[in-house]
Amino acid sequence: MDHGGRGVERAAHAGGRVGPDPASLVRRAADAEATGLGGDPWRARDLFAGMLLDHDRVFGPGHPVTLGVLGRLGHWAGRVEDFATSRAAYEDLYRRRCAVQGEEHEATLDALARLAEATGHAGDPLAACDLHVRLLARLRRQRGPTHRETLEAMSRLAQWLACTGRAARARDLFAELALSLVGTPGEASDFARESLAYWQRRVGQERRLFHLDVRERRPVTS
Repeated sequence: MDHGGRGVERAAHAGGRVGPDPASLVRRAADAEATGLGGDPWRARDLFAGMLLDHDRVFGPGHPVTLGVLGRLGHWAGRVEDFATSRAAYEDLYRRRCAVQGEEHEATLDALARLAEATGHAGDPLAACDLHVRLLARLRRQRGPTHRETLEAMSRLAQWLACTGRAARARDLFAELALSLVGTPGEASDFARESLAYWQRRVGQERRLFHLDVRERRPVTS
């Protein structure tokens, strides 16, 4: 985690400081991270949650050190499946990064990806899909349609679409990609074909299961 050493020095020498010493906050963050890596992710989550207000007061809500703490809170909360806390942390982080760095910044896009995943795991797959759609549009524009990050985002969107009963839409995503890459050999083209084949099988399986369920539920007439 980037502790923002220069920012610590500036905060330490700023007049009218309110709250703990900046260097002590940096140490607390490092200790919290070590706690999680040492096998106690629950304690790490609680430590990061407990220091966020002090970081906001001492460094400011948009300082790299504060943003780092917020991101680690989201991470460790997710590790212990406290997805409500993880979602809230990443939502706050995304909002702050948009304000400080802009919507197209790499760190902002990373926060958006993490927010989308945490949102789905927190029990809102429809909202996760909407966030992944937003992310995918920005990655296509910035990185291009065949960039590794774009393809990864497409795969995550497909999984959450399936969770909302839209496996056919997931299949169509890769059908469109495969069609656009016809005659273009390479990893992206292979990925598109393999993904399309997977989702075609998935849609077929779900349709067969649906028809079986309908037959089982059909009333028997004499």
